[in-house]
Amino acid sequence: MYRVIYLFFGICFISWVGSLGPHGINTAEPVEPFLGVFPEISPSSGDWTLVNAFPNLTFTDPIAMEEVPDQSGYYVAGKHGVIWFVEADSTTAEKTIALDIRDKVITGGDAGLINFTLHPDFGNPSSDNKNYLYIMYPFSPVLNHGEEPRMNRLSRFSVYEGSRIIDPSSEYILIQDYDPQGYHMGGAMFWDEEGYFYFTMGDGGDAVAVDLTPAYQQIDKYLFGGLFRLDLDNDPARSHPIRKQPLAFPGKPEGFPEVYTQGYSIPNDNPFVDESGSTLEEFYGLGLRSPHRADYDELTGQIWIGDVGHGSREEITILPKGGNAQWPYKEGNFPGTIAKPSELIGLETPPKFDYHRSIGVAVIGGIVYRGEKWNHVLDGFYLFGDHSNGNIWSLNPVTDEVILLTTMADLGLGGKRGLSSFATNDAGDIFLLNLNGTNQDGGTIMRMVLDQAPPAPIPNLLSETGAFSDLETLSPAPGFIPYKVNSPLWSDRAAKQRWMAIPNDGIHDTDNEKIAFSPLAPWQFPGGSVFIKHFDLPVSENDPTELRRLETRFYIVDMEGNAYGLTYKWNEEGTDAELLSSGLSESYPVELSDGSMVDQTWEYPSRLQCDACHNPNSGFVLGVKTHQLNGDYLYPSGVVDNQLTTLDHLDIFLGDPLSDPDQLARSYSLDDQEASTEVKVMSYLDANCAHCHQPGGVEGVFDARFTTPLSEKNLVNEFGLSHTTPFGAKMVVPQHPEESELWLRDNSVEADKMPPIAKNIVDQNYMALLTEWINGLDESSIGPCQILPLGELPFANVPENGWGPVEINQDVGDIGEGDGQAILIGGIPFSRGLGTHAYSEVAYNLDCKYDVFSASIGISSRTCLEGSVLFEVWVDQELNFRSDTLRPGDAPEFISLDVGYANRLLLRTMDAGDGTKCDHGNWANAQLEICQAIQKTEISKAFAFGADGQTQASRTAPETEYVKVVQGGDNFLYDETLGYGYTDISGIDPSPNDRNYHPIELYDQFIGTKAGELIFRVDLPNGVYKIQMIGGDADLEADNKRHTIKVRDGSSGFFYTLVENHHSDGGEFFKVGFN
Repeated sequence: MYRVIYLFFGICFISWVGSLGPHGINTAEPVEPFLGVFPEISPSSGDWTLVNAFPNLTFTDPIAMEEVPDQSGYYVAGKHGVIWFVEADSTTAEKTIALDIRDKVITGGDAGLINFTLHPDFGNPSSDNKNYLYIMYPFSPVLNHGEEPRMNRLSRFSVYEGSRIIDPSSEYILIQDYDPQGYHMGGAMFWDEEGYFYFTMGDGGDAVAVDLTPAYQQIDKYLFGGLFRLDLDNDPARSHPIRKQPLAFPGKPEGFPEVYTQGYSIPNDNPFVDESGSTLEEFYGLGLRSPHRADYDELTGQIWIGDVGHGSREEITILPKGGNAQWPYKEGNFPGTIAKPSELIGLETPPKFDYHRSIGVAVIGGIVYRGEKWNHVLDGFYLFGDHSNGNIWSLNPVTDEVILLTTMADLGLGGKRGLSSFATNDAGDIFLLNLNGTNQDGGTIMRMVLDQAPPAPIPNLLSETGAFSDLETLSPAPGFIPYKVNSPLWSDRAAKQRWMAIPNDGIHDTDNEKIAFSPLAPWQFPGGSVFIKHFDLPVSENDPTELRRLETRFYIVDMEGNAYGLTYKWNEEGTDAELLSSGLSESYPVELSDGSMVDQTWEYPSRLQCDACHNPNSGFVLGVKTHQLNGDYLYPSGVVDNQLTTLDHLDIFLGDPLSDPDQLARSYSLDDQEASTEVKVMSYLDANCAHCHQPGGVEGVFDARFTTPLSEKNLVNEFGLSHTTPFGAKMVVPQHPEESELWLRDNSVEADKMPPIAKNIVDQNYMALLTEWINGLDESSIGPCQILPLGELPFANVPENGWGPVEINQDVGDIGEGDGQAILIGGIPFSRGLGTHAYSEVAYNLDCKYDVFSASIGISSRTCLEGSVLFEVWVDQELNFRSDTLRPGDAPEFISLDVGYANRLLLRTMDAGDGTKCDHGNWANAQLEICQAIQKTEISKAFAFGADGQTQASRTAPETEYVKVVQGGDNFLYDETLGYGYTDISGIDPSPNDRNYHPIELYDQFIGTKAGELIFRVDLPNGVYKIQMIGGDADLEADNKRHTIKVRDGSSGFFYTLVENHHSDGGEFFKVGFN
């Protein structure tokens, strides 16, 4: 404990202010890069890079890989239903199709050929199992590749004798189970040292999670949400026959095959063995949500599972025999979606490690590394990654330290792209499988390579860093520059001090000693720059000078364009601080003003948590930027000076001297007496939220940067779009703080809190200002959008409805008007909307007045289980949106569609092909929006596939500006003259069906291709665009699609995908226009 004496600084100010000149610091002092003690690259288990393991090969959706026992090659599975055999030769250009079951495999959603494994005796000539491998995949009698109900299968296949080819007719189905939705399939498969087989299944997806008959936290009905252990060798000495068959989950469509299990035995020592036959004895553990991958560590016998989270946490769990991983009453270490069961099944097992979804949104479980090749740096470490961003981490099982090893840079184009799985081989190589988009070729298999051994050890004690000349007084070493920020990050009442050290030899006269200044964007710092932030906890409300030293954090810019954070935790005596290898949470007593005592929780961040906020998209270094440092500071010299002016005086900025700081952006603290409430709130959001909430950041769509005007922040009257935001919730609702998602999340310390890391106390001063600001917003003029519920607008037609009338703000009930109940979808109530029944048509006149149509669609929770509905939105007689099949229990699907410049809106509710029984379809919160703050000037842009601004045939371009392709998928060729989009159309008959179109018109105006899918990216400036795509064969009558987009944030990097499957033998022509 120590006390701060403020009088000392007052005396120094009086004695020094007139003697050291007008600037806070007159001359630079030399300081070594990295202070001479910190690593030049981010601390890791070495410096890892990725190389293409098979540079001459690409794969469609590679999702699983296993080396054959003789080490001659690998089987590689594609999610679309193909298994290849690839020789163990990095130069090979051949992959042999070993199995093709694309005619059986459903690929919508998470589904597909999700995994396979070879029997441990595969290739052993003396074993009856020498030819066996096992495959998990979803099957449907109607192969439509949507997110439709399907049958999950675990099947055994055999290779032909003496061959690598798998006999497709050898399939023997072990498990066939009905799954109502194409998500949370699970799919981990592995063997233990006793030869028992394990696999995981997810909870069946959202359709199951909200149903009145849940498939989680049970072991007596369904094979969902668990880890399962089987004896596939059927050894009667250790196993017994199946005693109980699983139930079919309610709603299995007519015509689907039966649910059954067969062909295996139950190990006698499984944890839930029950001779009465009342339990599904296959369960080895439960409480899992979406366990895509798992690994068995033969050395310890531990089972490591990566379980994809719902909306808050991704988790790694070591699941013991009979373990309960807690889903859905817990998600990671946070409360889940239901209350904890009063009678818990199995051994409650919290995760070994979990992380917030700002770090990643789809964990990919990996392997416990036991290979020889890298055992000197990775032995016993658990490797895992995240599908969404390609980050690869190691987890030390002893210290729980998590370190970023490398990142997959090229995550492909289209949906379901990125890291899908890990693999290894007998030599100890580590492989990463990379999807290039659902059903799209171009996937790769990467191999991890250690370029450099781990860096030198980091100083274990703060005193060993050399950062402070005196730890007792926290006097920094020479060369450190003290600073403050105008609007600090909220840190649970902590008092903070800050310093920075920009490496130099006494003069900032080279680029390696200077900061790349920007008036608006993040600054760029030279490698070796060190930033320090020290935290003290006020422990008495009656004496603000009584402080407890908590931690001193370092943030260091490395030599590779990255940065890393370190945390030193102070000892009880306050004499030194020790380096933390992982996150930590502790409680400290605090005296309240009335003399009572409470405990305050303080969270020390892990390095992974540091990376969550200090991310590449935010520029790594936070706070040290123009609008945060543009203000006066009392320097230790006693001089008060603008911080930008002092830094400029030291010649620390690249380029010309700064202009007047009064002409630059400035943010403000909550207690500033001059700034407006709105400016102070925007400053606070920038400091606390913008590191994630900005373009390219997390899934929440608003832009919290201080430099972004309010009208462009997507904040007021804008929908929140994230896993944890309720359907239809607005970020800020003028004059209604209690309905504003921003207010609710910032006022929380529960699992939905924002910021999500290291916050255990609500900032009440901020909440008061936020409330004042929201209450002061004018609903009619502050926007950007004015809301008009469809229920308040007249119909433009005589509504058609399959049962009774179309209802306003309620479900369809009986045949009378107004006899329904409040709208309910997936158990979620809505106060507004339309209740319909297939077949239904409802039309509205738009008269070019509106910008956006939005709704949460779904089937009524009050209808019977046989219901199935499709929703369509037509704009000006053109199909703008069509849903997948939605069924009872499915969560609401939020849609937001651009209707700018449109005249008519038509909403259709249709049956899904199985009749209209129980097809109660709801358009909850259906509304139109007028977004006045968005410029509605159309920008005409012709489209050119060629980079030279001309058409494919290089004809003279018309006098209009061209939009050019800046990135193309694999089906686009590239030519130095024509650029992306050039394709070889030789051999394509431009006029197979002469419909009075001269061939030269096709060559001039269209692009020809034989590909079934084209994905390309164009850059568009701000504006409203109508996009029209014409495609088909030469008759030009096959397809003519249009829709509208708005671009608000400058050059958009807008991705556009053409997916056409017409006549594969004839070749196609496409034409796209942005106008």
